[in-house]
Amino acid sequence: MSDVLVLALFLALYRALRGTSPAPALFGSVLSVLGLAVIFTETTTQVAFDPISNLYHAPGATSADQATLALIWQATQGMFNQLDTSAVLLLSTGFIVLGAAMLRAPGFGKGVGGLSMAFGALAFVGGFVFGVTSIVAALLVVPVFIILPILLGWKVYILSRSP
Repeated sequence: MSDVLVLALFLALYRALRGTSPAPALFGSVLSVLGLAVIFTETTTQVAFDPISNLYHAPGATSADQATLALIWQATQGMFNQLDTSAVLLLSTGFIVLGAAMLRAPGFGKGVGGLSMAFGALAFVGGFVFGVTSIVAALLVVPVFIILPILLGWKVYILSRSP
């Protein structure tokens, strides 16, 4: 559900920024929507873990079956990690580009634009350098994807209420 709200946020940001910075607004929105699409795809890999676990722990499973299922589990986990990293990199790059578009937008200004770019860069470094399985990455990435959408959503809401 939260991903759908973030999708609405990116579309609202595009609409708010397209007048002053059409190219960065479009490019940042496309990158962000692609990142959300990767997240939507990523959630489907979670469904695969339960059947693999059930087969692994089945009463008739041989050690060869369990070894094969362990490899399948690792491959599925690897796909999950790769999709997660791709989503982080796409979304953080989208925040950076949208932040650049905000610099020239009178409703956002240099403060919100600079903060968006800084938070996006922080998430990019966290996802790229440390990967998604590191606690350091979690400390860098997770707050960005919680704080920034709330801040930007509030800013878009305030802008939508002004005449």
